[in-house]
Amino acid sequence: MLELDPTPQPVTTAPRPAPRGGRRRRDTPSPLLLASLVLLTTTTSVITSLGGSLVPMVAAEHAVSLGSAQWILTGPMLVGAVATPVLGRLGGTGRRRTVILVSLGVVALGLVVTALPTGFAGTVVGRLLQGVGMGLLPLSLAAARDALSAEAAPRALALLSVTATVGAGISYPLSAWIALSAGIAAAYWFALAVTVVTFALAWRTLPDASTTGSDSVHWAGAALLGGGTLLLLLALTQAPPLGATSIAVWAMVAAGVAVLASWVRATLRHPQPLVDLRLATHRAALPAHISAVTAGTAVYMMLALVMIQVQLPTSTGFGLGQPVTVAGLVLVPYAVLSFVGSRVSLTLGRRIGLDLVLPCGAALYCVAVTAYALGHGSVWAVAGVMTVAGFGSGFTFAAMPGLVLRAVPLAETGSALSFNVLLRFLGFAAGSSLATSLLALFADRVDYADAFSLTVWVNAALWVGTALVSIVLIPSRTRAAQQKESP
Repeated sequence: MLELDPTPQPVTTAPRPAPRGGRRRRDTPSPLLLASLVLLTTTTSVITSLGGSLVPMVAAEHAVSLGSAQWILTGPMLVGAVATPVLGRLGGTGRRRTVILVSLGVVALGLVVTALPTGFAGTVVGRLLQGVGMGLLPLSLAAARDALSAEAAPRALALLSVTATVGAGISYPLSAWIALSAGIAAAYWFALAVTVVTFALAWRTLPDASTTGSDSVHWAGAALLGGGTLLLLLALTQAPPLGATSIAVWAMVAAGVAVLASWVRATLRHPQPLVDLRLATHRAALPAHISAVTAGTAVYMMLALVMIQVQLPTSTGFGLGQPVTVAGLVLVPYAVLSFVGSRVSLTLGRRIGLDLVLPCGAALYCVAVTAYALGHGSVWAVAGVMTVAGFGSGFTFAAMPGLVLRAVPLAETGSALSFNVLLRFLGFAAGSSLATSLLALFADRVDYADAFSLTVWVNAALWVGTALVSIVLIPSRTRAAQQKESP
């Protein structure tokens, strides 16, 4: 059995074979290649922004309830959760470039369907097709590791891992502005143009993968994963109208847990599963995987709370009564500081060790959320909170790829990163639904303003848990090395 090195290196420094076709790894990333990879990872945030910020407009345009319209966000999340490990498995072979290009083609088709007057059903179908693009993030990370040298890869991986978060801060206000100015269809046409540019750059710059692993897909496992995730998401979205104590809600939770347990059992028994769960539970990778769920949930819960608070009328006692474009602009400092935080995290990681960067990021985000709970009476106050939160987000998500990659061999890079991104998407989907569910639950017991504050404190607790878990799970060899180096 392969003995994995648990030392806190972001990327293995062992010699790696050159990519297929005779291309040598680059010590300095090609600007076009890096731009292509950045656009690929940005696809995730663009797809999300076309759901989250446009739900009320879609509900009004198609005369459906907000609960029904919410599926233009929940649907892509569900597809993304399943597509991530499937594309990771298919992209773990020498056909990674082909898999990426085909996935971009599916996203483009989905954007055309939603941009055309196909009704609400067509909008949902188009959004489901766009969800395939959420599986491109791990393939982009794997391509960066495969194409770049051991010296250049950590910088590129840190940048790409936080690009989805940065892109969200830009895509939300931009999508909202386009939709308000020219209609919802215009926002989808704009996203299609971005996708076409991404396709052209990927066609031009992406090399073939150097690995030649199996491209066998465990389709039964994919179905179980999708079914279990769907049931849990349905439970979250139906909890507000049916009630948190509803038998139907808890039946969906129990069924979802049972189906996901069956997925775990089937995955452990299958010779070529979508993700190697035994490899995923390696001690060196556990902090990144657990934090992907908790931090992902907390981030999208916070984003949902900010979007809600900024737009709700002042008569609610805590709303700021601003249009959706202002709500989106509040996320701009979050996006900028996420990028800055990802760059600073590299320097910090060299000084204190990669394992401690993640809890530092979670602690920073917790400080921001605590400040938000104590004072959120103006747009400027909220923008200041999101500035600090962005810095913490950059630290947190930039550390995850390195923590995962140090525990896996090169041939399993795509699968391991896919599992981590899968957990992020599950957290994203849970967080956006959890925010509204908790607001409704607390509002049954206290006034709306206090319910909002309580929900924010729950978010702070998630960040405390993320920091504690990531510290407790530091591998013993890493902890000993850090104690030895300390004065």
